[in-house]
Amino acid sequence: MWVFSDAGTTAAGDNLYSFTHRTFLEYFAAWQLAATSDTPENLADRLITSIRSSGWEVVGELAIQIKDRGTDQGADRAYQTILTGTENGTAQIRRLFIALLTEWLPGMPVSPNVARSVTRAVLTQILSPKPANNLLTSLQKCGSRHQVIVADELKSSIAAMVDSDQEFD
Repeated sequence: MWVFSDAGTTAAGDNLYSFTHRTFLEYFAAWQLAATSDTPENLADRLITSIRSSGWEVVGELAIQIKDRGTDQGADRAYQTILTGTENGTAQIRRLFIALLTEWLPGMPVSPNVARSVTRAVLTQILSPKPANNLLTSLQKCGSRHQVIVADELKSSIAAMVDSDQEFD
Protein backbone atom coordinates (compact mmCIF):
# COMPACT_ATOMS: atom_id res chain seq x y z
CA MET A 1 0.00 0.00 0.00
CA TRP A 2 1.24 3.47 -0.94
CA VAL A 3 4.26 2.12 -2.83
CA PHE A 4 2.43 1.83 -6.15
CA SER A 5 -0.24 4.01 -7.70
CA ASP A 6 -2.64 3.14 -10.47
CA ALA A 7 -1.26 4.52 -13.74
CA GLY A 8 -3.99 3.37 -16.12
CA THR A 9 -4.10 0.41 -18.48
CA THR A 10 -2.32 -0.89 -21.55
CA ALA A 11 -4.04 -1.12 -24.94
CA ALA A 12 -4.78 -4.75 -24.06
CA GLY A 13 -6.51 -3.72 -20.83
CA ASP A 14 -3.74 -4.78 -18.42
CA ASN A 15 -3.35 -2.57 -15.35
CA LEU A 16 -0.32 -0.30 -15.18
CA TYR A 17 1.25 0.91 -11.96
CA SER A 18 3.91 3.47 -11.09
CA PHE A 19 5.78 4.23 -7.91
CA THR A 20 3.86 6.68 -5.73
CA HIS A 21 7.04 8.61 -4.98
CA ARG A 22 10.27 8.74 -6.95
CA THR A 23 12.07 7.90 -3.70
CA PHE A 24 10.68 4.36 -3.81
CA LEU A 25 11.92 3.89 -7.37
CA GLU A 26 15.39 5.19 -6.48
CA TYR A 27 15.62 3.05 -3.34
CA PHE A 28 14.57 -0.19 -5.04
CA ALA A 29 16.76 0.54 -8.08
CA ALA A 30 19.75 1.10 -5.77
CA TRP A 31 19.08 -2.16 -3.90
CA GLN A 32 18.81 -4.05 -7.19
CA LEU A 33 22.02 -2.50 -8.49
CA ALA A 34 23.94 -3.22 -5.28
CA ALA A 35 22.58 -6.76 -4.99
CA THR A 36 23.41 -7.71 -8.57
CA SER A 37 26.93 -6.26 -8.42
CA ASP A 38 29.32 -8.91 -7.10
CA THR A 39 31.83 -6.42 -5.72
CA PRO A 40 32.04 -2.69 -5.00
CA GLU A 41 34.38 -2.44 -7.98
CA ASN A 42 31.78 -4.05 -10.23
CA LEU A 43 29.15 -1.67 -8.86
CA ALA A 44 31.42 1.31 -9.58
CA ASP A 45 32.02 0.14 -13.15
CA ARG A 46 28.28 -0.16 -13.68
CA LEU A 47 27.74 3.32 -12.24
CA ILE A 48 30.39 4.79 -14.54
CA THR A 49 28.38 3.44 -17.46
CA SER A 50 24.91 4.32 -16.12
CA ILE A 51 25.34 7.72 -14.51
CA ARG A 52 26.21 9.37 -17.81
CA SER A 53 22.46 9.70 -18.29
CA SER A 54 20.50 11.97 -15.99
CA GLY A 55 18.53 10.65 -13.03
CA TRP A 56 21.05 8.15 -11.65
CA GLU A 57 22.71 10.41 -9.09
CA VAL A 58 20.60 9.40 -6.09
CA VAL A 59 20.53 5.75 -7.17
CA GLY A 60 24.33 5.73 -7.37
CA GLU A 61 24.78 7.25 -3.94
CA LEU A 62 22.30 4.84 -2.33
CA ALA A 63 23.79 1.82 -4.13
CA ILE A 64 27.27 2.58 -2.81
CA GLN A 65 25.94 3.05 0.73
CA ILE A 66 24.03 -0.23 0.50
CA LYS A 67 27.05 -2.08 -0.89
CA ASP A 68 29.24 -0.62 1.86
CA ARG A 69 27.01 -2.10 4.57
CA GLY A 70 27.51 -5.63 3.25
CA THR A 71 31.10 -5.41 2.03
CA ASP A 72 34.41 -4.69 3.74
CA GLN A 73 35.42 -1.13 2.78
CA GLY A 74 32.73 -1.12 0.10
CA ALA A 75 32.43 2.67 -0.20
CA ASP A 76 36.21 3.12 -0.30
CA ARG A 77 36.56 0.49 -3.00
CA ALA A 78 33.74 1.94 -5.10
CA TYR A 79 35.10 5.49 -4.77
CA GLN A 80 38.65 4.41 -5.71
CA THR A 81 37.33 2.50 -8.73
CA ILE A 82 35.36 5.51 -9.92
CA LEU A 83 38.34 7.84 -9.40
CA THR A 84 40.73 5.59 -11.32
CA GLY A 85 38.12 4.45 -13.85
CA THR A 86 37.43 7.98 -15.04
CA GLU A 87 41.04 9.21 -15.19
CA ASN A 88 41.38 8.44 -18.89
CA GLY A 89 37.86 9.47 -19.84
CA THR A 90 36.82 12.77 -21.31
CA ALA A 91 37.26 15.88 -19.20
CA GLN A 92 33.47 16.25 -19.04
CA ILE A 93 32.97 12.70 -17.66
CA ARG A 94 35.82 13.16 -15.18
CA ARG A 95 34.29 16.43 -13.91
CA LEU A 96 30.86 14.81 -13.65
CA PHE A 97 32.12 11.97 -11.47
CA ILE A 98 34.34 14.13 -9.29
CA ALA A 99 31.33 16.40 -8.70
CA LEU A 100 29.15 13.41 -7.78
CA LEU A 101 31.74 11.87 -5.47
CA THR A 102 32.11 15.25 -3.78
CA GLU A 103 28.35 15.73 -3.40
CA TRP A 104 28.02 12.23 -1.94
CA LEU A 105 30.95 12.65 0.45
CA PRO A 106 29.02 14.07 3.46
CA GLY A 107 26.87 10.94 3.81
CA MET A 108 29.39 8.40 2.60
CA PRO A 109 31.36 6.30 5.11
CA VAL A 110 34.69 6.58 3.30
CA SER A 111 38.10 6.52 4.95
CA PRO A 112 40.26 9.61 5.42
CA ASN A 113 42.52 8.43 2.56
CA VAL A 114 39.61 8.33 0.13
CA ALA A 115 38.35 11.73 1.32
CA ARG A 116 41.87 13.04 0.61
CA SER A 117 41.83 11.50 -2.86
CA VAL A 118 38.51 13.15 -3.65
CA THR A 119 39.75 16.49 -2.32
CA ARG A 120 42.89 16.25 -4.45
CA ALA A 121 40.78 15.43 -7.51
CA VAL A 122 38.61 18.48 -6.81
CA LEU A 123 41.66 20.71 -6.48
CA THR A 124 43.09 19.35 -9.73
CA GLN A 125 39.81 20.15 -11.46
CA ILE A 126 39.61 23.64 -9.96
CA LEU A 127 43.13 24.43 -11.17
CA SER A 128 42.57 22.94 -14.63
CA PRO A 129 42.14 25.09 -17.76
CA LYS A 130 38.37 24.45 -17.72
CA PRO A 131 37.46 24.33 -14.02
CA ALA A 132 34.13 23.08 -12.75
CA ASN A 133 32.49 25.96 -10.91
CA ASN A 134 30.54 24.06 -8.25
CA LEU A 135 33.23 21.67 -6.97
CA LEU A 136 34.67 23.87 -4.24
CA THR A 137 31.17 24.66 -2.95
CA SER A 138 30.34 20.94 -2.80
CA LEU A 139 33.60 20.26 -1.00
CA GLN A 140 32.75 22.90 1.61
CA LYS A 141 29.54 20.99 2.41
CA CYS A 142 31.41 17.86 3.48
CA GLY A 143 30.39 18.36 7.06
CA SER A 144 32.29 17.47 10.20
CA ARG A 145 33.17 13.93 9.11
CA HIS A 146 35.70 15.07 6.50
CA GLN A 147 36.14 18.77 7.32
CA VAL A 148 39.62 18.45 8.85
CA ILE A 149 40.88 16.34 5.94
CA VAL A 150 39.51 18.77 3.35
CA ALA A 151 41.03 21.76 5.18
CA ASP A 152 44.39 19.99 5.46
CA GLU A 153 44.43 19.17 1.74
CA LEU A 154 43.49 22.74 0.83
CA LYS A 155 46.32 24.12 2.99
CA SER A 156 48.82 21.66 1.52
CA SER A 157 47.75 22.44 -2.02
CA ILE A 158 47.97 26.19 -1.52
CA ALA A 159 51.39 25.84 0.13
CA ALA A 160 52.63 23.69 -2.76
CA MET A 161 51.43 26.28 -5.29
CA VAL A 162 53.17 29.08 -3.40
CA ASP A 163 56.38 27.04 -3.09
CA SER A 164 56.37 26.22 -6.81
CA ASP A 165 56.27 29.91 -7.81
CA GLN A 166 53.33 29.09 -10.08
CA GLU A 167 52.04 32.10 -11.97
CA PHE A 168 48.41 33.02 -11.59
CA ASP A 169 46.23 34.99 -13.97
